[in-house]
Amino acid sequence: MLADLEARFARFRAEHARGTTVPPELREAAVVAARAGVAAGALYRACGISWKQLETWKAGQQSSTRARSRRRRAKRADMRVFSVVDEEPADRAKSAEQDLELRFGRWSLRVRFLELGRGE
Repeated sequence: MLADLEARFARFRAEHARGTTVPPELREAAVVAARAGVAAGALYRACGISWKQLETWKAGQQSSTRARSRRRRAKRADMRVFSVVDEEPADRAKSAEQDLELRFGRWSLRVRFLELGRGE
């Protein structure tokens, strides 16, 4: 099993540039080999598959077998409502008061008023 997998990975790496995504059939074959008892170290030495890669592929295989229609739903704790002020601030120099910040999980998007000079 390991020799066949090694030959398949060698062929793939010879035909593709470094950093190319490993195709799903090769990933699946590596996960099957690992589940059949091939040590992660042996997969690394023979195929160049790191332990982290193998764990990621295992996790991806598990999640792909679940129904794809399921989506992570935002929990109440994930959502926050910020107050909106309709009044114009007296001093436009206080741009922090004019910032609009939207948060999506770990992501944050900030929009702020920008006064352009002449010709901009």
